[in-house]
Amino acid sequence: MGQVQNSMVISAPVDQVFAVHKSIAKLMSFVADNVDIEMVSLVEELNKGEEIELFLGRFGINRRCKIKIEELIPSEKIEIKQTLGLFNSYRHTVRFSDHGGGKTLLTDFVSYKLPFGLLGYLIDDLFFPNDLMKILEGRYKKINSYFAALNSQQAQ
Repeated sequence: MGQVQNSMVISAPVDQVFAVHKSIAKLMSFVADNVDIEMVSLVEELNKGEEIELFLGRFGINRRCKIKIEELIPSEKIEIKQTLGLFNSYRHTVRFSDHGGGKTLLTDFVSYKLPFGLLGYLIDDLFFPNDLMKILEGRYKKINSYFAALNSQQAQ
């Protein structure tokens, strides 16, 4: 089973960073440059226990997926588990920690098992962790840009 962990300090308070992660529309905009997402379920925000159906795509490969919000603790943690989709197993935990000075330490921990047997292991060794890090880092940049623009508007 593969694992990826990454963190970044976001220039906004924990409650605000958590709020944008609860919003499906905002989450989709933060990863839109790296992942194709088409919602099947009509859901506006994440709620504990909810199952969400969507199409996920990367590199022209799209797949119908279902995810379940396993845990949602306001301003602390969101845990998502894939119940149908691209992976044999996939769990993504996002933690939100106060970093002082109105900033948030955002930490992603992803554990997964790729399909395709030996080919899946080869893809994991050569490609997948770096690609997943690129997606996470792209999301971090978009989130920081979102809050920088918001703070700039409020300062005017």
